[in-house]
Amino acid sequence: MSISSRGASLLSTIRTVRSHCCFTVSMTVLLVVLTAPMIVAEDTGAASSVDAEVGRLLKRLNQQQTNGQACTDPWAKTMRAMIELGPDAVPELIAALEQPPDEERYMLRSLPFILQGIGDPRAVPSLVQTLVKCN
Repeated sequence: MSISSRGASLLSTIRTVRSHCCFTVSMTVLLVVLTAPMIVAEDTGAASSVDAEVGRLLKRLNQQQTNGQACTDPWAKTMRAMIELGPDAVPELIAALEQPPDEERYMLRSLPFILQGIGDPRAVPSLVQTLVKCN
């Protein structure tokens, strides 16, 4: 499937989106599909340390968002730190995206931006599934 046909298909999905959460996820899917090179995570043997770091950063992000610190400098630095972990962080971020507790629905807004920043196309199927949760 060419980039233009993938983009056209995703744009038609985006046109039907009504809520902010779904719009965020839809735009992230579109941007990842259209701009991401094919990224393959390197098997460096450090996966468990990356997973631990992602878990620590997700907890911090959760605390910042529940304490009203979303869209502040510390919140942005936490998101940036996750992006800088790169493709090795994608499996853990996908898992967090797929199973957020009901009280953490705002994570459905933050995680797509992090995945977009990494730009790994492996996240696209989970991002598309997240559209269903947004309704």
